Amino acid sequence: MSKIVVGYILLLIPAAISWRENLKVEIELSVAGLRSLLQLLLMSSILLYVFSLPNWANVILVLVMLVLGAVIAFERGRRVPFGLPIAIISIGIGYLIASTALFASGVIKFVPNIFVPLSGMLIGNATKAVSLSFAQSRKLIFENSDVIEAAFLDGADYIEASRFLIRDVLKVILIPQIDGLKLLGLVHIPGTMSGLLIAGMPPLEAAAYQLSVAYAISSVAAFAAFSATYLSFFVILKQRYERLFR
Repeated sequence: MSKIVVGYILLLIPAAISWRENLKVEIELSVAGLRSLLQLLLMSSILLYVFSLPNWANVILVLVMLVLGAVIAFERGRRVPFGLPIAIISIGIGYLIASTALFASGVIKFVPNIFVPLSGMLIGNATKAVSLSFAQSRKLIFENSDVIEAAFLDGADYIEASRFLIRDVLKVILIPQIDGLKLLGLVHIPGTMSGLLIAGMPPLEAAAYQLSVAYAISSVAAFAAFSATYLSFFVILKQRYERLFR
């Protein structure tokens, strides 16, 4: 319990920065910290039971996790038309591609104590990518509405009119993924690899396992960002500028 208390005290530092700079996210940050505590305690209790279930039950659990991830991403995209379906599609297809590659190839075993946590990592990173995509897409569209409208009047379609903005959104989302890969083995010692080494796995095998996970995480985040950004731009622009195409 003392570890949790110390960790939460550290969380107060960014909350204090938010208050000092009038960012107005300190309450959301504090609530998110408490929420994550309750969620992890609940998940720890559930996993004890889940790991004893057959594979089909774990697949259902992962589907529930996927929908919950989409709902959380949608919190940032409430003003994006069809935001929830876009989030489900983007996270779902990205997760399906990455997880199928890992499990079907035999790189990672399809057993509950591996399948569920790994799925959580993939879905979690895809959720963050979609959430950021929603926020950035809407922001850039409204900041550049004059440029977009001028492009439409010159005969551009939805994608042509906004391609330069789509590139900016994708760069914002993908740069942290690229930097994360650069840090592997230099500054950042990945948790998955550390756990495998502690469990006695040979270093090279643990490194290969970690790389597979890291590449899958980057892949699912990239696809989710790509899908969510293009779909967000299309539905927002269609709703906002449809009058120009009548």
